[in-house]
Amino acid sequence: GEVKIKVSGEKLNGEFSEIVVSVQDTGIGIDPEEGSKLFSRFGQLVRGRRTAALRGSGLGLYIAKGIVEAWGGKIAYKSDGAGMGSTFFFTIPVNLASSATAELSQNLPDKATITKIAHA
Repeated sequence: GEVKIKVSGEKLNGEFSEIVVSVQDTGIGIDPEEGSKLFSRFGQLVRGRRTAALRGSGLGLYIAKGIVEAWGGKIAYKSDGAGMGSTFFFTIPVNLASSATAELSQNLPDKATITKIAHA
């Protein structure tokens, strides 16, 4: 399988307004009917619970959602269905009033992207 991690930022009026982090995999994918469970407490995919290698508490995405939303961001996923892999992403707004953000914005292009690919 393959996992791609991508971090990007976009500028608004010359300064970064939000950072977007995405994690894409070529894994088991997500059926549309199961997707609504993912960000709930103890939410797990039925296929994930049946696979020993994918056992978990069902709290990871629930906790991640709480953290991202506390920062004023959004978290979501997309998948074309079972066997098609998934992409999870979250956004975090950047404090445009920050002097560090303004300094960083001056030295980067209008859209900056970092991508890391891992193969299993």
